[in-house]
Amino acid sequence: MNDSEQMKKILIFAVLIAIAGVTITKTPALRRILFKNYKVVLCAGDSITAGSYPQWLNLKFKEQGYSNIKVINMGKDGYTSGEYLNFMRLKTDWKKSFPDMVLLQLGTNDIRIDSDHTQTESFYQNMKAIIKLLRDEAKTKNHSIEIVLSTIPPVIECNTFDETSIERVNKEINPAIRALAIEMGLQVVDNHAFFVKHKELLPGIHPTQQGYRQLAQNWFHHISTRFRKK
Repeated sequence: MNDSEQMKKILIFAVLIAIAGVTITKTPALRRILFKNYKVVLCAGDSITAGSYPQWLNLKFKEQGYSNIKVINMGKDGYTSGEYLNFMRLKTDWKKSFPDMVLLQLGTNDIRIDSDHTQTESFYQNMKAIIKLLRDEAKTKNHSIEIVLSTIPPVIECNTFDETSIERVNKEINPAIRALAIEMGLQVVDNHAFFVKHKELLPGIHPTQQGYRQLAQNWFHHISTRFRKK
């Protein structure tokens, strides 16, 4: 079957579903057609996610023979946990991807010293609400989802981060992420430890291009066993 014939079938199927009064985004059969039985990995986070690591992660899956994995970048530059929570509540883009796995890395902007500054308890509750939104959406679609948290990398002192910010990484935010993982039964990938070990890959707040590539490798190392090669 060529691409044109496949597209015609998709359109016909969508029309029939609409006529029947079924919500398209809640139809597992349509998901299988649109994503051709791909497993979808959604990368959620701030500018560290919006950078190039999801693209490198997608490439890594392909290089290792996982032809059935599709990686989607849903990173948002400059977002705090609260801003990302509001984005998820107001926008529907993330719902359309039917993710099988979500890689969630937020917290760096929450430790800024400007108007983005977020108290640790508020950060914890924001993250908990994001996880609940993801789980609730998956439940409405009768679709299973795995959420993987990440610790945040170290930061350096600059115009938006000070010594207090640096301390909060180890004393507040990363412990909060680990506590949240225990409470909600989630895996944590320690990207903080990775960048502490490879300081040359993180000269500032954001990784180098090689840093993004190695960050993708670290994610891959911890999550690839969850998927089967096809």
